[in-house]
Amino acid sequence: MELDSEIYNSIKLLSARGEHLVDRDRYLEAVTAFKTAIDLLPEPKEQWSAWTWLAAAIGDAYYLDDRFAEARSWFRAAVAGPDGLGNPFIHLRLGQTARRLGDEKRAVDELL
Repeated sequence: MELDSEIYNSIKLLSARGEHLVDRDRYLEAVTAFKTAIDLLPEPKEQWSAWTWLAAAIGDAYYLDDRFAEARSWFRAAVAGPDGLGNPFIHLRLGQTARRLGDEKRAVDELL
């Protein structure tokens, strides 16, 4: 199933805005842009591949802002989305957030 082209283009624009904000260390503003993009996804939102990369982008922005609990939550959401399980970036960040939160066992599991 594919997204309507108008919705997809709007999501791409919001995602590019979020990436631009991340590049300028404006992480929480980036999170807002990515969440606005998620709001455009039809229900159930978690079925779309865009969910996976948007959730990972939110997790990454939170990670870069040292908000590790929030990052972990979003990376867990991303790994549960389409093509999220086995995605090297998502598992890397899950491992890194686990480490930052003191969960060494989970960190090793994710990073292996």
